[in-house]
Amino acid sequence: MVLVYPHNDNNSHLYVLGENMYVCLCHGVTDTQIRDAVMDGATRLRDVAQQLGVATDCGRCACCAHQLIKETLTELTAEAHSPFREVA
Repeated sequence: MVLVYPHNDNNSHLYVLGENMYVCLCHGVTDTQIRDAVMDGATRLRDVAQQLGVATDCGRCACCAHQLIKETLTELTAEAHSPFREVA
């Protein structure tokens, strides 16, 4: 069974389904899709909006989407500057 529930924090419009958090309910976009878009080269909310439709309808997801973009860019920068590399 998979539960869908609103978070109890300031982002009450966010929902969790399985492993992915739905950020944009208007377009059914998850946090994973936003992170993937950033890993594929998107660096701004405008880029992600063009690719996925995030924040193009009601706009309630814009702050969360922007935060995910910033976090992912920070993680990518940290990985690029890390002296340790994952060995396959």
